[in-house]
Amino acid sequence: MREHEYRGKELKSGKWIYGGYFKHYKRQPCPINDSDKEEDVQHLIIKSGFADWNMPRGIDAFEVIPETLGCFIGLYDINGKKIYTKDIVKFFNTEGEEYVKEISWSDKYLCYCIGNMSYQTIFDSPYFQPSQVKFEVIGDIIDNPEILKENV
Repeated sequence: MREHEYRGKELKSGKWIYGGYFKHYKRQPCPINDSDKEEDVQHLIIKSGFADWNMPRGIDAFEVIPETLGCFIGLYDINGKKIYTKDIVKFFNTEGEEYVKEISWSDKYLCYCIGNMSYQTIFDSPYFQPSQVKFEVIGDIIDNPEILKENV
């Protein structure tokens, strides 16, 4: 079963938080002449709280900065690290050419993309053999945007 894990930077501390994602509306909008406003929405990462043995365990919720939200894509890099959207990965094609790209989600193709290439495009290409493509997470676009600028 695929894990549905998200991460985001906590609004208060700026630390990465990992868990489930929940978009919470702080008020019920009126169906007549009303619309969602950004200040009415909280983006939360939720996870199990702490408890002693055999005691009830609560849920902790952390408000995160929406622009930092990333989703685990179900793949691990060569070091066993989970790959999330907004991660920056390095990989090579069969001719040894190095690529440094951001992982993202495409609403158009309904799949994860590596830079401007869909995951399927990469593996259908003769320049990339699935058994030979090894990804390495070298940062993320939130904390390390300069990595992409250096590798354009």
